[in-house]
Formats: sequence, structure tokens, C-alpha cells
Amino acid sequence: MKKFVKQLFILSLVLILGACSSSTSGGNDSSSEDSEDAIKVGLITAFSGAAAVYGPPVKNSAQLAINEINEAGGLLGKELVLFEADTATDPKTASDQAKALSNNKKVDALFAEVTSAERNAVLPVIEKSGQLFFYNAIYEGGEFSESMFINGEVPNQQISPVYPYIMKEFKGSKWFIIGEDYVWPKKTSEAVHKAVEEADGEVVGEEYVPLGNSEYSSILTKIKSAKPDFISLQTNGPAAVAFMKQFKSMGLDKSTKVVALAVDENSISAMGDAAEGLLLSAAYFTDMDTPENNKFKESYFNAFGEDAPKPNFITVPTYDAIHQWAKAVEAANSLDPDKVKEQLSKVTFTGPRGEVVYDQKSQHAKLPIYLAEAQSDGTVKIINEFGSVEP
Repeated sequence: MKKFVKQLFILSLVLILGACSSSTSGGNDSSSEDSEDAIKVGLITAFSGAAAVYGPPVKNSAQLAINEINEAGGLLGKELVLFEADTATDPKTASDQAKALSNNKKVDALFAEVTSAERNAVLPVIEKSGQLFFYNAIYEGGEFSESMFINGEVPNQQISPVYPYIMKEFKGSKWFIIGEDYVWPKKTSEAVHKAVEEADGEVVGEEYVPLGNSEYSSILTKIKSAKPDFISLQTNGPAAVAFMKQFKSMGLDKSTKVVALAVDENSISAMGDAAEGLLLSAAYFTDMDTPENNKFKESYFNAFGEDAPKPNFITVPTYDAIHQWAKAVEAANSLDPDKVKEQLSKVTFTGPRGEVVYDQKSQHAKLPIYLAEAQSDGTVKIINEFGSVEP
């Protein structure tokens, strides 16, 4: 179990952390093709360093999208070829790899599932090159660049429609916030306060813990005293696992409902029976039973094998983003970044998450948001759909 939790901690670090690694680049191109007849798609993500666990499923998601586009005839009469590079979960390496893909490989668009610190290191490279950059990660919100389109959840999307619904459905008004001590949880808390107060609720407690924290006894004592109806859990994988186990062991699950914003199915499995009843707000869950998601998963595992790493809410946005870019290229009948950009907010793509479209002003994706509940068997069941939510 200790080994699993350690692996889970490494897995969760990609979520909006500004963490850096001393690792050097080790990424390789997925194709040796340099044909002028091919359209080149660049992908940067971590295959080493703290977030290395996400590299393979992100690459698989990207490759699956490209395979599907090629099988449908390609783009502008040309085949797509994927070139991926390893950021090593390090901003400097991410910048270097973006330069290599942009200047040496001359990719036509760059897609990334990286940390906020890596994103900020890559942006100047892309802005100088004039290419389009697709950032596909849950993050704290508030960023903008003329060159960048963002396809992951931001705090208001997960909270604004969801928390008032929870208050009404589960009959309560008092909230307690628990987050880790860095930018994403704290920015998320701003959205929590706003949504709760507008619904005539109250935040009765707020605590932040160091990254990797696994001891919650003092905070649980405060929760017991404050008697909240709900907890907004803004911690990543292993910290959430530790919290839920201790929360249940104190019997607080009988009076208080927990809502998690950065927990995937791997974390739920690690929680065991402590996960039962946990509410989750996101744009995608692996267990979603929709025609689009079932088709996606069938294609994914047929292409990469039954033992391939499972796609999740962190890795699936890359699949959607490549399909959306391809539809914009078709609509523009051109690879010219300015012409493609004009079309990006006009095209929609319905994939495993549902219908996704970019907001013209913010260049963030309008996303279908779901509220799900963890079941006794470790699966996740959708209990409400909120439709397409503005970023």
C-alpha cells in the first residue's frame, strides 16, 4: 500500500503544480517522417520526472485522434504525423523541447499537457513562432495569450453550477474548505466562496496543508467542531486518499458530504470503502456510460491493448483538442494559424466528454460538467449533468 500511495503521489503532481525537476529531456519522435507532404502535430508532455505517469496515456490519446483523422482521409489531402517530446516535468526542458518542435520539426500546431510552470515557459516560444498552442490541463484559470487555447477545467466550471445544486439536493448550507498550499487550491477557494455565498450558504472553516500531507487529525477535530454540511476537498490524489480514510474512521461521513475536485478513479480505488458517497465534479469520468465514451474506450484499448494506462480527466482533453483543431483546419481550408484561429470558436466536437467548444473571448473551452458519486464497488456514477459550462 505504501508503494501504491507513493506512486499515486507522483501521479497527482501534474495537477497545476509549478514543481520543477532536475531531469533532462529524454523524449523521442513517434515517427521519423519528415515528408513535406505530411502535416506535423507536436505534443509535449512528461515521460520522465514527477508527472511521467501521464505521458503514455496523453500520447495514446493524441495518437488515437490522429489515427482517426487519418483514417477519415487526413487533413487538406495530407496525412498527420505525431512528434512528441518529453518535458521531464521541468519548465526549462519544456521550453527547449517546444523550440525543437517549432524550429527544427516545424510542427503545424503544438499540444501540451503540462504543469502551469511549464506552460508559462513554453508560451514565449510559441508566441514568437506564431503557431497555435493548445494547453489541455485542469488549472487555476486566468491566463490568456493570443496563441493559446485551453481545454481543461477551470475552478468556476467545476463549482459555479455544481455547489448550489449540491446544497439544494443534499439540504445543507455550511461548507468547510480543505486544500493544499499552492495556487490552484487557493484560486479554487475564491470560486467556492462566491458560489456558496450567492446560494445563501456559508464557509465555516478553511485550512491549507503542505503538499504531500497525510495527517489530518487536527483539521478533522476542527471539522467536528464546526459541523459543516459539506467539505470542498481541493487536494490531489494521495492527500485526498489519506483525508478520506481518516474522515471515515472518525465517523464524520455520517453527517458531512465531501466534494472532491481533483480526484480520479485511481485515487478512488486507493480509498477503498472510504470513497463510498464521495462526490466529484469534472468534465470526464472513465466510467461514464455514454455512446461517445464507450466508443472512445473501445477504440483506445483496441489500439493500445487492454493493459494500456486508463484515460482520465487529465489525459482525455488532448484527444478532444486535436479533433477540434482538425475541424477548424477543415473549416478554414488552411493551416495558416490566423485563419484556423478564426474558426476555432465556431467548430464543436462531441467526444468522450460530450460536446466541447472554445469560448471566443477567453479561448478556454466551454465544457460539459458532471457531478458523480463514488459507489461501494469503486465505480463512479453520474448523478447530474450541468450541460456546457462557460469558462
